[in-house]
Amino acid sequence: MTSKERVLAACRRQKTDRTPLNYQARQSLTDRLMDDLGIDEYEDLLLRLHIDCRWLQPFYAVGKTAMDFKTMLLQDAFGVKKGVKIVGKGVEFGYCANHPLADAKTIDDIMAYEWPGEKDVFIHDFSEQYESYKEYGVITGPWTPIFCQAEYMRGDESMLTDLAAEPELARAIFDKIFEFYYATAQKQFEEVKGKADIFFTGDDFGSQFGLLMSRDMWREFFMPYYEKLFSLAKDYGLICMMHSCGAVHELYDLFIEAGVDIVDPVQTTARGMDPSFIKATYGGKLAFHGALDMQRLLPFGDKDTVRKETLRIIDVLGKDGGFIMCSTNEMILDIPTENILAAYDAQF
Repeated sequence: MTSKERVLAACRRQKTDRTPLNYQARQSLTDRLMDDLGIDEYEDLLLRLHIDCRWLQPFYAVGKTAMDFKTMLLQDAFGVKKGVKIVGKGVEFGYCANHPLADAKTIDDIMAYEWPGEKDVFIHDFSEQYESYKEYGVITGPWTPIFCQAEYMRGDESMLTDLAAEPELARAIFDKIFEFYYATAQKQFEEVKGKADIFFTGDDFGSQFGLLMSRDMWREFFMPYYEKLFSLAKDYGLICMMHSCGAVHELYDLFIEAGVDIVDPVQTTARGMDPSFIKATYGGKLAFHGALDMQRLLPFGDKDTVRKETLRIIDVLGKDGGFIMCSTNEMILDIPTENILAAYDAQF
C-alpha cells in the first residue's frame, strides 16, 4: 500500500498492511532529533521515521496579529498575547499573558470588541507542497479551538463559570469566535480542494480525570458549531478528525453524531481511556489517532519497553484496522531519541 492508501484505509476502519504512522513534536525536539540522526531536512526525518501523513496549512490570519520582540509576546488575530520562543526554523508558544474580555459584563461588551473577520484570512500558494505530498495522507486545518480560544480571551475560571451562570454571554463569545473559524475553514477548504484528505481540528474538553463540563453542556454549546464545521468539511470530501486531550470518551458518541470519523488522541493514561475499552466500545464507529503515551512511556521507559508497548497498542487499537499511531501530543525534549526510534521502528 502507498502511505495515502494506508492512511485512508485506517480512517475508514479497514485493514492495512501495517499501521500508518504520524509525527508531532515541538520544534526543539525535532531539531535535537535531526541533530542526533545527522539529518538536515525535515522531510528526510519524516522518511526516516516511516511517516505516512503530511500536514498542509496554507492559511494565516492577521486582524490584531503582532509580534513584540522586546517582550517576546505574539498577539494572535483575536488580540490574545502569548509568550513565544523562536527555536530553529519554528516557534514554540508558552503562557497566555492577557485576557482581552476579562472585564466584559454584557453581550454589548462582547459585540463592541474588535473581532477578526473574513477579510483577515489569507491563503499562501502551497502548490509545490501539493505535488510532493501526493503519495501521503494529507491533513489540513484550520485549527478551530472555540472553547480554548474563549478561555484565552475571558480567562479559564470566568469562561467555565459563564457556561453555568452566564450562558448567553458565553454563547455570544463562542458565536464570534466560530464566525471567524468558519470563514477561515471555507477559504482553506477551497484552496486545498482535491489535494487534502483529513480535516484536523478540535479543542480540549477534558482533564486527566474527566470532562471539564457536562455532556449536556457540550451538546448545547459546542455540538452545533462542530456539526457545521464537519458538514462543510465533508462537502469538500474531507475525513473529519476531532482532537481533545484528557478523559473524554463520554463525548465520543456525541462526536460521532456531529460527524467525526477519527478521534485524537486516545490519551491512554487518562481515566477511562484504556485502549481495549475504547476499541471495544467505539471501534465500530470511530477510527483512532495517537495513543503513544508521552506522559510516562516515552520519557521514562527504556527502549525495549517502548517497543513492546507500541506493538501492544497497535495490536489493540489497530485490530482489523482503524488506527494511525502517533504520540498523544507534541513530543517534547524530555523524550530520548532512542525511545522515539524504538516506537517508530517497532513494525519494521
